[in-house]
Amino acid sequence: MSAVLLLCTGVSVGTPVRTGALVAALALAVLPVVVVAVLMSLNVRNVAVSRSADGTVESVAWTGRRTIVHRPDSVRVHALQGRTRNGEPQVMSNLLVIAARDEPTPIVLVPQWWPKAELDRLTTAMRVPVQYADPETPGQFAARYPGARLPWTLRFGLWFPLVIVLVVTGALIGWIALLNAL
Repeated sequence: MSAVLLLCTGVSVGTPVRTGALVAALALAVLPVVVVAVLMSLNVRNVAVSRSADGTVESVAWTGRRTIVHRPDSVRVHALQGRTRNGEPQVMSNLLVIAARDEPTPIVLVPQWWPKAELDRLTTAMRVPVQYADPETPGQFAARYPGARLPWTLRFGLWFPLVIVLVVTGALIGWIALLNAL
């Protein structure tokens, strides 16, 4: 693709290419992919969850955010629903919520990001039956658990992919501008 863009922007085979501009152009071409890959790897299943002997469950996200629930009394699976293009309701994701009545902030996990054996071991050790809630929208979920932090893809909805598209577009514009400068 780089060779095609070089030829389309007017660079001929006989024209000397400046190495610095070429390296910068290639780095800008790879930058959006690296940004998306890093965000996805940090956001997906990069949470440490531990249970202490006194029944306290603690989660630490990759951002360093620590959530502690002392003696959880409810574990619920919430199906978050959205709409398809033709307006039909569709389940976007499931969330596992570990909460206690006297705690303002519950622990929210995405079960698809965890091995089933680990989640089963955690919920069995808590000795709290897992309940299934009715499907609800992300807004209804946020109203039910005001202190809960949803994953980025659910929290920002359309804004998350839109920002990624804008970053990719900006990087490509910069890349083509650098190629034109060669």
